[in-house]
Order: sequence, then structure tokens, then C-alpha cells
Amino acid sequence: MEQFLIDQATKKDIVLDSDKARIVDSEINQVVAESKKFTDWHKKSSTQAELKVRLRPILEKHDLPILDSVFDEILERAGTSSTPKSYWFVGASYGKGSEDQTERFLAEGVWQNGYQDKYLDVVRSMQPGDKIAIKSSYTRKRDLPFDSKGQTVSVMGIKAIGMVTKNHGDGRSVDVDWEPRLDPAKEWYFYTNRSTVWRVLPDLRRGLAWL
Repeated sequence: MEQFLIDQATKKDIVLDSDKARIVDSEINQVVAESKKFTDWHKKSSTQAELKVRLRPILEKHDLPILDSVFDEILERAGTSSTPKSYWFVGASYGKGSEDQTERFLAEGVWQNGYQDKYLDVVRSMQPGDKIAIKSSYTRKRDLPFDSKGQTVSVMGIKAIGMVTKNHGDGRSVDVDWEPRLDPAKEWYFYTNRSTVWRVLPDLRRGLAWL
């Protein structure tokens, strides 16, 4: 979508660099994600008409062409692209001794970056429609569902799964449509990461089919 937006801007002799195109793409995705709450949104002419009305101010703000061909391209890409751009594994506590925020995140329909000086650009890159999971990372040597030959194994416990619905653009907060909490947590072994925010691309997902 970003390259399509750049091409449309070029037709009007407007300079739209990749960073700005990414911002426009994010704004469009937020509007489309809200429309996709209707399961048959792509079949209802009334919903598509409303979507066009909501997309128009975004295109106007960035001096992009207000043409049916542009709307049709956005609708087509939104209707056929069901695969998230990214899968995010995120923490819910920030630093030694900090309180786990999982229950609050689920209750409020959010995920928040607890740091004021870390992961800001990464969080800004989260897109509506991306899958997100609250995880905790640890190691285990015993009580594993396989024989580890006495070796310590890295484990990632997934406590909740959801979909990003809005990015506030502050590097700190996104809105999330969370599914009910996983109890007990679903555990994943070996292919893990201890970072507070870990991005996994679809082609590197390596069998995380439960996401």
C-alpha cells in the first residue's frame, strides 16, 4: 500500500517519502480495521460508502487524489489482505519487581509500553490488524512435555492473544481487541525472545498456528 500511495502522490507532483507514506498507510488501516468489524463489510454498499467518506479526509489532508480508482484500490487491498503484516509478542511488566499489567490491559482493551525511552519507534510501527500476544519468557529444566536430556530450555508463556485496532502514535499505547485470557498460559519452547517487544514477520512465524 505504501508504494501505491507514493505512486499516486507522484502523479500529482507531490513528494511523499516512505516515512510519510507509512503514516498515511497507518491512518488508512485504522479506518479499514474499524470497518472490518462487520463480517460482511466488503459486500455491503452502505458500509463501503461510509468507508469512502471516512477515507476522504485522510487523502485530502495529505493532498492525495480523491478518485474512485484510489478508493477501489484501497477497498480491494483491504478486502483481500487477511494476513497481518506483523505478529507482536509483548511484555506486561517492566523491570524487576514491577507489577504484571495483563489483567488491566485485557480489561481496558489496550497494551502499553511501560518505558518512556525504549521501544518508542517499534511501538509506533504497530499496525491495525496486526496480531499481538502478551508473553512472559523464562527457562525450565524439569516438567517439560519432552525429554530435554537434562538441558535447560527457553520457554515463552502466552497469556493472551488479540488484534491491534488502533495505534495512538505516541510510542506508548495501542488499542487491542483481546480474546479471553489463556489459563493456563500456552507455552512455546526454544524459539523465544526475552525482549519486552518482539516483532515476528509472517514468513518467520515458524508454525505459531495458534496465533
